[in-house]
Amino acid sequence: LLGIPCITKTYDADEARQQEKEEGNVGDGDENTDGDSDYAVDRTIALCLGCASTFLFTIATLCSFYAGMRHKSKSKGKEHCCLSGFLIAGWIIFCITFIVDLIVLVLAFDPDNIIYPEIIIVGFVGSLFAWSLMFGYSEMARRG
Repeated sequence: LLGIPCITKTYDADEARQQEKEEGNVGDGDENTDGDSDYAVDRTIALCLGCASTFLFTIATLCSFYAGMRHKSKSKGKEHCCLSGFLIAGWIIFCITFIVDLIVLVLAFDPDNIIYPEIIIVGFVGSLFAWSLMFGYSEMARRG
């Protein structure tokens, strides 16, 4: 789970940004982006981990969906009553979270944008919840 280190590095970057602002190293709108500051290093690491985490959560969620569809097509028994609910809820949460993750990643490439750690937590929890719903769909389809 690369999301947890991404969250911690985002917190570190936010603390370093606030510390640089208190020390006067960062002026109004003129950030220290020379690459040597703790803020730039933590921000780069958080961005890399965020990209990898988003990619892997997307692959895992889509693989769970694919496995569920294969199990559903092979099953000859009665469908579980919650199967459609898990599928619909999983897709809705996945789409919303994926859009939020993409917006955060696009904004994170600009060093002047401030990415707050709370937004990263929402993206991580949403991705985890979407994967859990798709995994539940896959398991119910397998047993049904």
